[in-house]
Amino acid sequence: MAEVKILEPGEILAEIAAQPPLAREQAQAAYRGQYVDWTLILADVHQVASGELRLLLRRRANEMCYVATNVARVNYPWLTSLQKGRAVQLRGRIAAVDSRAIEIDAADIT
Repeated sequence: MAEVKILEPGEILAEIAAQPPLAREQAQAAYRGQYVDWTLILADVHQVASGELRLLLRRRANEMCYVATNVARVNYPWLTSLQKGRAVQLRGRIAAVDSRAIEIDAADIT
């Protein structure tokens, strides 16, 4: 498998969208497991049943694509008072990519 250069979230989604429909799944798979270190802005955060926080992040306020992740609320209590539009540093691995979002697992937020 060829090495994949990690791009910004919107660039990854645009690259996948540019593929023929039947080639998109393979293009998505090429990004799974790749480590990312992105500065993003908070679009939304809410608590999910498991005691985790679900974060929706964007590269820019007007972008329609999202980066999503769950983190343990106990590890990030400051996220509950963070205002939308504030920048955070996200480090983690790409778990999944679809047409509008990138899911990150093993995330660390600062």
